[in-house]
Amino acid sequence: MVLKVAGLNFSRFQSSWTWRYVLSRSYSTNKATPFNVKKRILKVVSSGVNPKRSVLQNLLDEGRIVSLQELRVIIRQLMKRRRFGHALEILKWMETQHSSQMSPYDYARRQELIVKEHGRIEAERYFESLTSTVSLKEASLPLLRCYVEERSTEKAEAFMLKMNKLGLALSPHPFKEMMKLIWPHLSARKVSNILLGGYMRNGLVEKAESLHNRTLEKGGCPNSKTWEILAEGWIRSQQMDKAIDALRNGLAALKQYDWKPSPSIAVAISEYFEENRNFEKAMELLTTLRHFGLANLQVYKSLLRMQTSKEESPLYILEMMQKDGISVDDESVLHCEN
Repeated sequence: MVLKVAGLNFSRFQSSWTWRYVLSRSYSTNKATPFNVKKRILKVVSSGVNPKRSVLQNLLDEGRIVSLQELRVIIRQLMKRRRFGHALEILKWMETQHSSQMSPYDYARRQELIVKEHGRIEAERYFESLTSTVSLKEASLPLLRCYVEERSTEKAEAFMLKMNKLGLALSPHPFKEMMKLIWPHLSARKVSNILLGGYMRNGLVEKAESLHNRTLEKGGCPNSKTWEILAEGWIRSQQMDKAIDALRNGLAALKQYDWKPSPSIAVAISEYFEENRNFEKAMELLTTLRHFGLANLQVYKSLLRMQTSKEESPLYILEMMQKDGISVDDESVLHCEN
């Protein structure tokens, strides 16, 4: 017979001298007497006992049971007492014995304990060994926090980008950790590429706006890339007036930075004007885009549709396309014929 934990066996765990001793001391030969498993384990751990031989075999026949939830409580107590190694050993056993019963909390705590006990390199190895989205997500934050605490800016930025690529940065917590690293050396470009982009890509528009406003208050000067990120986020959230202003601000900053906005921004704004039948605003947009050499076929086609719907000649629009070196496709020709 083996000692059981909520239906799981402790046979593999017997290789650990310390825990064989600790767990064997948690049970009595008198089944009628209740025992506080947590109290017994914490007492033995606090004593610092590290026996040279196992005494677990003496009580295996008792078949006592302790739930995984009880083990989690014990882990929390061990962490409070800074007995990180002992807590980590329990979590290792839990994951080895039956990983399907590991909770998100378990993965996060194990990674946190690995960082405390063994450092960054071992934590990186553990992260790379994980396969499920849940385990990766929960183990990512303690590792990111480790980079931040080490002031490893490049590693933190690279890992944040990896989290975004894997779809793991779905909560504000990773971005808050990055803020700790970035604010002391505020850079509009870093804030744009890492935090602002992460917020907008994950639909956290209010968080992005709050970050943007705080950056401005601290004297930050948004560059064109920052305005592009804001414009794309506002387009996705259907805040078109803000997106239009962001595009204007981005273009106004072109004197200082070598940048061109994503063509999809201009197209989305042009189609917004088309939906609202605002030909005048659409022409203003085209004039601005042409000034910076950013006009494209899709913007022109939107204007052609608007012009033909008004039953007015689109020939002057075609002339502008020709001057800009934009080829007329079949759809554009069709609009002209109509």
